Amino acid sequence: MPQGAFESFLLRDIQLNNAMQYLESALQQMQFKPMERVWYGYILRGRSMWGDSAKAVVISGFIPFGSLLKEGNRYGAEFEVQQWGQHVVMRMLFAPYMALWDQRDVFLLSQGVFEHMTDETHCREFMGHLIQWMAHLGVRMEPYRGQY
Repeated sequence: MPQGAFESFLLRDIQLNNAMQYLESALQQMQFKPMERVWYGYILRGRSMWGDSAKAVVISGFIPFGSLLKEGNRYGAEFEVQQWGQHVVMRMLFAPYMALWDQRDVFLLSQGVFEHMTDETHCREFMGHLIQWMAHLGVRMEPYRGQY
């Protein structure tokens, strides 16, 4: 089962450039740092990162149960947006940083049950904050289950 929080949204009556400005504003408000933004044909894909690696190592390594704290981890946000008529389709994923490599375990690094549960909780919190911030900006987002 993939780790993290994934959701597809339909943003009604908005242009792609405006949707990207709102999305990047929301991610910056949530303290995500942009990493990349690449066009693949008519689909725009991007990544952002939350958390400082040095801070995460110190907190998770020296504080008891520090790996269960949000600050003891790093999280990635990946998005894919596409103009669909007068609407925009956006797919959003929040995942623990290590999960972005599609490996269950990396040598000498494995995740316990409690770490997995707290990572899932933090990813869902990030998704909830994104939805709230986009609503605050006036963007109409609806769950989207179709295909583009």
